[in-house]
Amino acid sequence: MKRVIILLGFLSVLSVFSCKKDDKVKEKTTLEKVQAKWGIENITIHFVDPSQPIDTTVVFPGTASDYFEFKTDGKAYSMIDGESDISSYGLSGDSSIIHENFGTYKIVQLTDNVLKLYQREQQNDAFFEETLNLKK
Repeated sequence: MKRVIILLGFLSVLSVFSCKKDDKVKEKTTLEKVQAKWGIENITIHFVDPSQPIDTTVVFPGTASDYFEFKTDGKAYSMIDGESDISSYGLSGDSSIIHENFGTYKIVQLTDNVLKLYQREQQNDAFFEETLNLKK
């Protein structure tokens, strides 16, 4: 009986020391989260020009073939309504994406499955707003 107790004690100690600590999951950086292929859920464009007067909103519903893809080599590929584009992109801090052909977009929301971008350009009293709702 004494041997069984010693053996159980030894196995208990051995099992405690042989257990591996759980590796902590490393949080992805903003750049790592952005670098993916994103389907276009929709694009909302709002244009206001009080001198005309124009105040219009257009919503472009994305199709299965529409996407933005941000690659690790700093190139962004897109397909929107049958038109493809390849250009450079980069991040400004963790809050904006600077796209060579489309301008600077504020990152409104970024999760593993959702990327929402917003852009506003103003000239005098007229302005143009664009919101991109993207999903994996």
